[in-house]
Amino acid sequence: YIRGYVARVQGRTQAAWTLLVDAWEQCDRERDPSLAARAAEQLSYAAVMCGRAAVAAQWAERAQRLSTAQGPSRMLRFNHLIALGLSGRAKEGIALAADLPDPMIVPLKSIDLLLARGELRLWSDDLHGARHDLLGAVANCRTTTVPLRLLSASALAQTLHRLGEWDEALIHAESSASIADDADQWWLKPVTHGVAAQLLAARGAWDRAAEHLRTAAEVPGGDETPLAYAYGVCAQGHFADARGEPHAVVEALRPLLAFAEQDGVNEPGVVDWQPLLVDALTKVGEFDEAEALLGPYEERARARGRHSVLAAAARVRGNLSAALRDTQRAQAAYARAQDHAAQVPLPFGQARVALDHGSFLRRIGRRSLAIAQLQAAHTTMTRLGALPYQALCERELNACGRASPPRPAEEQAPDGTGDPLEGALTPQELAVAQLAAQGLTNRQIATALALSVKTIEYHLGHTYAKLGITSRIGLVRRLGPPEASSPPPSAG
Repeated sequence: YIRGYVARVQGRTQAAWTLLVDAWEQCDRERDPSLAARAAEQLSYAAVMCGRAAVAAQWAERAQRLSTAQGPSRMLRFNHLIALGLSGRAKEGIALAADLPDPMIVPLKSIDLLLARGELRLWSDDLHGARHDLLGAVANCRTTTVPLRLLSASALAQTLHRLGEWDEALIHAESSASIADDADQWWLKPVTHGVAAQLLAARGAWDRAAEHLRTAAEVPGGDETPLAYAYGVCAQGHFADARGEPHAVVEALRPLLAFAEQDGVNEPGVVDWQPLLVDALTKVGEFDEAEALLGPYEERARARGRHSVLAAAARVRGNLSAALRDTQRAQAAYARAQDHAAQVPLPFGQARVALDHGSFLRRIGRRSLAIAQLQAAHTTMTRLGALPYQALCERELNACGRASPPRPAEEQAPDGTGDPLEGALTPQELAVAQLAAQGLTNRQIATALALSVKTIEYHLGHTYAKLGITSRIGLVRRLGPPEASSPPPSAG
């Protein structure tokens, strides 16, 4: 038992599992139920870490039945409810914690149940309920165990992120990451640092996001801790997505395919890496692989009935259908995505649907409808401070021939006029010039803006004449490529 416990704490979960099963089988459960309970408890922890949540729930139930008069530990009860959620039984887990008092006055002895209930509500789209539970957990976890403290802060950060309260979410995300570092909670670093990195990447804070990703990547790979590993890898995918680098998204996320059937890694609402990967595969032209991944994800999403997951699945289905030139199916998918997104207080998710739908409408020539969608997306992205996605909205609006709304004063040029080229160039010329300055070829720009190569050449010619330049080097000097930072190391 001792050797198994040490192996689990050290992160050698496969070895820990073998040793703890041996301890369980050899102990006399009638004469020494205490040892049997401790072995079952450690097996429950190891099973969650190994991506076997359904088995973890069974071991947690055995451990609780064998517990002494003092009862099960708080960490065991938390692990039990989390295991239920990771194996698709979130409603059952929430019901086990249904009788708690108001979250702000929950006694310390029940804080584990409150935290677990908040996490399950987060995964189940009850975001306001999750926020209420997790605010109470954070307020009351200050004197409890380190894992419960940092897990409550990280879960609250994820909830606030989904609710669109990004400033407060970032405070809790970086706080939980700091606690994990200070207490050397290595197995939770991919979770805490991954959440912080995802938030920062969505705001274009590349250097700070990359620093969190580097810390997350220091943890052992997916064979030992697949769920924690998935958080870190998914954050890498969000980083690359925010930078508009679909090949990097594919490179980051493909390793998760090896763990796609493991509990937690495949549970909708927990670590939703599949829509990211499907979208990136679509953008790089790997349509068959995208379809092979999306189909099972849609089935699991329908089985769970979670609107946020169904909205994401429908959005990327729309993008895939649009890439395959199936206009009718794409339009139907975007409509479903908007219906589901409207059922959850999920501002960024709703804006992503509007952005992709608007881009699709522009490409099929329905520009008035496209502008309405894109302006709605732009308003939300601006409020959230999601600068990379705000820039995408502006590029699409420019391509529609409609100038994007003025940016706030702090984002404008020193003279207060916004982009200094906006007055000189038409919206479409500006959209073409920005992509050319980023290094895209004429053909790549034509594909991105749904225009012909000759039209791109026409716009560039006019742009050069207006700006008094003769080549793309001049464009780079005037517009400049987006700020670059060295990519984070792979978590693989």
